[in-house]
Amino acid sequence: MAQELRFEPALSWSAIIAGAFVAVATSIFLTLLAAGFGYDVAAGGLASRQSLMDFTPKVGGGAIAIQVISAGIGGYLAGRLRHA
Repeated sequence: MAQELRFEPALSWSAIIAGAFVAVATSIFLTLLAAGFGYDVAAGGLASRQSLMDFTPKVGGGAIAIQVISAGIGGYLAGRLRHA
């Protein structure tokens, strides 16, 4: 009796798309939450002199933190949803 072995790839496009969607949604939510607390992390145009003067390390750190948290949540969800 020969057993048939089936190998499925660990890559799941539906999980990747769901993780990316959650990462974008989390990023938007955290940006709006930060704006509600008074932080201007969603800088519009960085070409003007006024926007460059308003850009502080606190704003940069907040923007980086939002993106890292969002990518982490999206990546975690994509990893949990894969077929394996």
